[in-house]
Amino acid sequence: MGSVHPGLATRSALAPQPQPPGLLEKSGYVALAFFVFIVFSSVVELIPGIAVVHPALLVAVVGLMVVGITGRGAALLKNKVGVCYTGLSLWFCIGLPFCLWPGGAFGVLTSEWLVAFLSFFMAGGLVWDTDRCGKIFRLIGYSGLILSLVALGQDLRDPLGRLTGSGRYANSNDLATVMLITLPFLGFVAFRNGNNLGRLVAAFGFVSIPMAVAGTESRGAEIGAAAAILTLFFNVGMAQKMKLMVGVAVTLLLAIALLPGQTVMRLTTFFGDDANFAQMDENTLSSIASANSRKMLFLDSITVTLDHPLLGVGQGNFMVAQNDLALARGEEKGDWHVTHNTYTQISSESGFPGLLMFLAAIIFSLRGLSRTVKVPFPPGSDAGQAIRAMVVTLRVSFAAFLACAIFASLAYLPILPILSGLAVSLEYCATKLSAELQANRPPPARSVQPVRSWQGTRPRQKFPLAPTAVQGMK
Repeated sequence: MGSVHPGLATRSALAPQPQPPGLLEKSGYVALAFFVFIVFSSVVELIPGIAVVHPALLVAVVGLMVVGITGRGAALLKNKVGVCYTGLSLWFCIGLPFCLWPGGAFGVLTSEWLVAFLSFFMAGGLVWDTDRCGKIFRLIGYSGLILSLVALGQDLRDPLGRLTGSGRYANSNDLATVMLITLPFLGFVAFRNGNNLGRLVAAFGFVSIPMAVAGTESRGAEIGAAAAILTLFFNVGMAQKMKLMVGVAVTLLLAIALLPGQTVMRLTTFFGDDANFAQMDENTLSSIASANSRKMLFLDSITVTLDHPLLGVGQGNFMVAQNDLALARGEEKGDWHVTHNTYTQISSESGFPGLLMFLAAIIFSLRGLSRTVKVPFPPGSDAGQAIRAMVVTLRVSFAAFLACAIFASLAYLPILPILSGLAVSLEYCATKLSAELQANRPPPARSVQPVRSWQGTRPRQKFPLAPTAVQGMK
């Protein structure tokens, strides 16, 4: 066996060695994995009577206990993203007594937002290394695949013929958004080094998820897909850019050729139309009516925001406020629908302070990803490439969510807090791994400099002295 460099031996002895996770950390990680599976696949909700025990909330509480015991909870409370989500939750509670319908707001906070709030601490505090972070990424991708298969298998349709889900994703727009967000995680599975079975499953998901998303006829998902593709385009190399453009072109041609005409008409109708209604079929008219209704809801949500700029009308109370506006305009009743816009949903139901904290959480999450990609790793290292791939995955998913949020009410779902928590965890894991690699890195080899003799620059004598010279020295 070769000898060990003394400097390397000293550094290895003094460097903090990575400790294997204990039973508590492993339990928390299992809770997070189960929670992610529940949220993104929604398959557990198919069990009869399971909704009574609120499985997602129970798992979130267990995970939160682990986060608190291990000390990660205190760090997350000091993190800027954690401060934003905590402040937003407190702001919801402060405005609760002033809501138009306090009972309805309390129900939204306890049944929806509480799970979303806890999901940030789970995703941000129960991932301890990049390997487990990658496993959570793969699990999200597989869960989205399962969600699409369940939706296609059930084939539930709303009155307009749009594909819907069950449970928490009974709304077509919510279903399409969640499946679209999970698609980049399947891309992480497909394009990272791994077993061929995982790549085969991911390839299958690239077929089933777009089919299910197209079945929802969600215009928000259409915009979200465009935003995700554009984000991916600016985060990959030139060769990947060319492949991406070819893939998008082929997909568009297949969609135009295979999708029903009414689906294409709905996906191209965003803000209504003033054309001749007598020449339109029933499906076209319903699409235009839906677009006009969304436009009116958006304008009403702005009006409600301006009328209640500080605290809003309360979580889930926009429908009550919109009904009052409709009655004031002389209409028989309001639409009794959500805003179909996440940003005005927050602003109308929690005021401008709530909107600012919501946007700040998104901004700080994205800034954390920018810091993560700059964490130093040896050039060409597998760890650095894996972390960059995870950063790109989260960026694409964030882009899809932010675009879909323009056409859907997603404020109280746990999707965004999970993405934010994963962004915080990834930065923590990348920084930790980089520090461990730097600590165990051997010191640079010293370059041997030529030793200059005391005679200055005079060259050394190349030949032995003559005998006469030797005799003279004697």
